[in-house]
Amino acid sequence: MPAYLFVPKGLDRATKHPAIIWIHGDGINQNYDGWHVERNYAVYYSFHQYLLQRGYVVLAPDYRGSIGYGREWRQGVYLDVGGKDARDAAAGADYLKTLAVRPDPGHQAGPARGAC
Repeated sequence: MPAYLFVPKGLDRATKHPAIIWIHGDGINQNYDGWHVERNYAVYYSFHQYLLQRGYVVLAPDYRGSIGYGREWRQGVYLDVGGKDARDAAAGADYLKTLAVRPDPGHQAGPARGAC
């Protein structure tokens, strides 16, 4: 699954760090790195930076249903919203567990779906 992995500068791999999975809102969308013409994406990126400054690892997946990865990926949640896309987010948590982080199921964030 495509995703951005934001890691604090100087991450000490001998220590477990808190982690957040950033769920972008609206399935037909995607994460953007840095400034974007839509103000909300620039704000989200700034929030990622804020979390990094506090020692968090941030994973921002572009789960099935996200744009930018072809028609099949974008339509991957057709008649299944909250199914495959949620499993993709859970797979992101599983990935974080393989790193020197401690993902917490209670620590997901993001607009719309991420706020659920």
